[in-house]
Amino acid sequence: MKEPEEKPITGRPFEPNPLWLRRMRADPRWGKIRFKHLPVEQPKFTIPSELVDYVDLEEFRVIESDRLPLFIGSQIGIHPSLPEKLPAHLPARFFAIQAISIFNRSVAAMTICTLDGGVWNKFCVFDNRE
Repeated sequence: MKEPEEKPITGRPFEPNPLWLRRMRADPRWGKIRFKHLPVEQPKFTIPSELVDYVDLEEFRVIESDRLPLFIGSQIGIHPSLPEKLPAHLPARFFAIQAISIFNRSVAAMTICTLDGGVWNKFCVFDNRE
């Protein structure tokens, strides 16, 4: 699937090796994880492009051991819509949410979550604060 056209990031510049990513890479379970994302309109996220694959909805929903569906969380909600893209009838799975501020583009954390029967819970948090 074709990647969406890159738009310039306004506000805070992208940090090429953020603290949350260094912490995730050091984790024995999550260190090799990649992300898959839908090419939908949403808040701009800050993840190195080599770690993100743009996929269609069918591939986004497939459970994979080395790639997690990626959502972006901000003050205005989670994008794309979690219940719409990963409905309750799908098998239990992990997914990731990058928490960002839409005001200054700062990243608070990357959170690995579980989803089972429409209920999601935080599983592991890679904080971006010292």
